[in-house]
Amino acid sequence: HLSQYHRLLQQIHVGTDVIPYDRDFSGYRVIFAPLCCMVNDEIAGRFTEYVKAGGTLIVTIETGMKDFEGVITDETLPGKLKTLMGVEVEHFEGLPNNENLTVCLNAVNKKIRSAPLIWRDLLNPIKAGTVAVYENGYSKGKPAITRNIYGKGYAYYFGTVCDDKFTREFIKCVVKEKGIKPLITEEREGLETVRRGKYLFILNHSQGNKTISLGRTYEDKLTRKKLKGKVKLESKGVMILEPTQ
Repeated sequence: HLSQYHRLLQQIHVGTDVIPYDRDFSGYRVIFAPLCCMVNDEIAGRFTEYVKAGGTLIVTIETGMKDFEGVITDETLPGKLKTLMGVEVEHFEGLPNNENLTVCLNAVNKKIRSAPLIWRDLLNPIKAGTVAVYENGYSKGKPAITRNIYGKGYAYYFGTVCDDKFTREFIKCVVKEKGIKPLITEEREGLETVRRGKYLFILNHSQGNKTISLGRTYEDKLTRKKLKGKVKLESKGVMILEPTQ
């Protein structure tokens, strides 16, 4: 579940760090916290202050289920994050492989659908708005994803596990909402992009060559060549790009 979010963020070329819970959150516009099962007062407080100050937090299934000693909470889920998320989990259940369900996300004037995988939370919004709903079964019309406005920021609760297409579109909506632009425009399997300071690293992990569109002029620090527009990166190739102006 965690690896799905990291992989999809890489695919859409949004710079991503994997950080411990005690890291300073203030430098991040969006924080994804999939399966944030263990939550204590400290992390709940830090998440709350982060969102209140303008950050966007995304949590998913099983959030707040235990404390840091592994003891299951007796609070209604998501436990200590219930006020921040603006939602309660009425019921949760694992799903069989043959469950005939769909989740519908309204994204950028189009509907994206997915079968929920593995797990389903039935959500009762307290203050949160609905982003996606279950379309059939006894949960028909119930929220699958909610968004709560808290202070200057947003807190999303993703109450199921969906396929890559659905989850990718959800992630795109969230990062666009925060004004985050991809490092490159090509969404191709096997391309990895990382920005460190002024340098843009592009790695091609795939077995084939990839064509990349550069929106400005760079110098490749490995070859000393000036690059702009469409450039080819060979299989297993690496570019370290520095803007020329």
